[in-house]
Amino acid sequence: MVLVKEMIDNEILKNCPFCMGRGEISEYSKNQYTIVCGNCGVETVPRLTIKEAVESWNCRAYELLHELIQEYAMMGYSRAETLSALKK
Repeated sequence: MVLVKEMIDNEILKNCPFCMGRGEISEYSKNQYTIVCGNCGVETVPRLTIKEAVESWNCRAYELLHELIQEYAMMGYSRAETLSALKK
């Protein structure tokens, strides 16, 4: 567990989206994990696996939105049309 934890902490986790601090894996309870910012303390919802906790921590809404806008643009939609469609 320690080797996996160090590898994930050092190479896979993005910086905290709020303060740019370093995220760390935390065992929330038996068989539940969260990622906690070592600087500001923000954390993910507990997940059943380390992988799920890392995916949750690394997910950024603005990145997903940017990808959707690009996909809609490739289909010929304007940015305004895309944002309007996403609101529905």
